[in-house]
Amino acid sequence: LREALDHLVSIDWGVDIQTTTSAGHATELAERAARQGVEVVIAVGGDGTINEVASGLLGSETSLAVLPAGTANVWAREAGVPFDIGQAMALVPHARRVRIDLGRIRSGERLDRRFLLMCGVGMDAEAVRRLHGGSWTKRWFGMGAYVGVAVNVMTRFQPMDTRIVVDDVTLEGPMLQLIAGNTRLYGGVARLTAGARVDDGLLDLCTCSGPGLLHRAAMAFRAMRGGLDARNGAGIDYVRGARIDVETEWPLPVQIDGEYLCETPVRLSLAP
Repeated sequence: LREALDHLVSIDWGVDIQTTTSAGHATELAERAARQGVEVVIAVGGDGTINEVASGLLGSETSLAVLPAGTANVWAREAGVPFDIGQAMALVPHARRVRIDLGRIRSGERLDRRFLLMCGVGMDAEAVRRLHGGSWTKRWFGMGAYVGVAVNVMTRFQPMDTRIVVDDVTLEGPMLQLIAGNTRLYGGVARLTAGARVDDGLLDLCTCSGPGLLHRAAMAFRAMRGGLDARNGAGIDYVRGARIDVETEWPLPVQIDGEYLCETPVRLSLAP
């Protein structure tokens, strides 16, 4: 990392390396940098680290840059950042600054968090919850750790009666999976919310339901091929909105940006 940063130093950038020590520390460091008027904070890590840094920069004039060093690196794929650290660093001095939205999730009186990529409720969040705290598993097996657990969950997960209100539209019925996307890519490979844009002031909501393992496998295949929407047939709902309320018959796990967060009910919105 220090060798990569030498390029910035050579063109008269002032560089300070800060190391996180616990969950949430990256948000504190980013907030402090923004208060001090730092021009750019470079997040080195995976999507969870980027989530924390972006949350700390919300509403400030400090820019976020990324050096991908995680498991899936979904934001790097979305933004076109090379996985090679040297190549990614070379982009920073010449990058174009753009304003983007962050998703907002609230649950109960105390939980109020932001997400950059997406929020998932149901099967994927259950898989993420099972891997929660298993950093060594992800480090050794990478995406394979997710795939193994996800296949197990997909074969056993039962649909849950769910009520979803998107602005003034209400969706009700049994649900396997809900994805509210601020961005298009899911897991770096699938386009579950293919119409999402990170600067349009809306979340794209895709819900999946249906009986049988073959139906679930078919939906996963279609998502990998090009994305899901209502044209994919029964079991798919796709709508867009600025506020989404999710209630389920029993509490279901919720993940944001690939990190387990809480259980339903939740309210989703956007922070421009």
